[in-house]
Amino acid sequence: MQQFEELKDYLHSNFVELDHAIRALLLGLTAKAHVFLLGPPGTAKSHLAEVICDSLELKSFRFLFTDETKHKDIFGIQSIQALKEDKDVLITEGKLPVAEVAYLDEIWKANASVVNMLLWALRDGKFTNGGQAVKMPLVFAIACSNEIPEDSTRRAIYDRLLIREEVKDIEMGENFRKVLERSDAAPPKVPMKEIEELWKSAEAVKVTDNGCQPRYPPLGHPKIAQEGTGRCSRSETGGRDLRKRRRRDTTDPDNGAVPPRRSFGEELQDPRNHQNARPDEA
Repeated sequence: MQQFEELKDYLHSNFVELDHAIRALLLGLTAKAHVFLLGPPGTAKSHLAEVICDSLELKSFRFLFTDETKHKDIFGIQSIQALKEDKDVLITEGKLPVAEVAYLDEIWKANASVVNMLLWALRDGKFTNGGQAVKMPLVFAIACSNEIPEDSTRRAIYDRLLIREEVKDIEMGENFRKVLERSDAAPPKVPMKEIEELWKSAEAVKVTDNGCQPRYPPLGHPKIAQEGTGRCSRSETGGRDLRKRRRRDTTDPDNGAVPPRRSFGEELQDPRNHQNARPDEA
């Protein structure tokens, strides 16, 4: 999976202090799970999602939601030819129903009618066309916002975004220069063959009972209510234990040498990474 490894290196080199968000997105691709990035404006959420879409040999759909977004903007316009035959058929080319990866920016700003259709699309991978339920080829979606949804329908969509990561402003002063000096080169393109290899490697991962603990409390949980921000909280035990173990593993006890860096696929196969681990480190 050479191109995939090159993409991972490219992302870590060009997106400063976004390691966890990068791993969350790559995990979403590997596990075919939807990803939600939460963070204030200017933290490169959108740019990161755009680069992911550009670098995959998958058909993509990208959209910035507003309260004026219409159903046709997402799912396609009605076919005039079909209307002449008294049929309600949508022309879906270039829209969400034919996409394999989707980037949905400011998703919570969508109006109620669009949200209801998005819920079905993200939950079951289906939409209605010509009076029939049609299966969508959507592999995973990347949703971004700077807020947490409040109403019940949008919360239902939030529950379908299984991998969630909070993105913050740059905290270390020396990293500001890295942002200015990052490469303008295009990201490497990951071919479909390598993407399918990723999916096969994910199918081989065995999840133990210890790895089934939720990373985030559900919406309405006292911890979220107490914090008042609704931000995604990181694991206080599993992630720390994993980081400690990895620090112990960084050197060879015999000669102190640093072992060669493992590929993303090899990390997936390591059973140590699936016990008390955060989802973006599994």
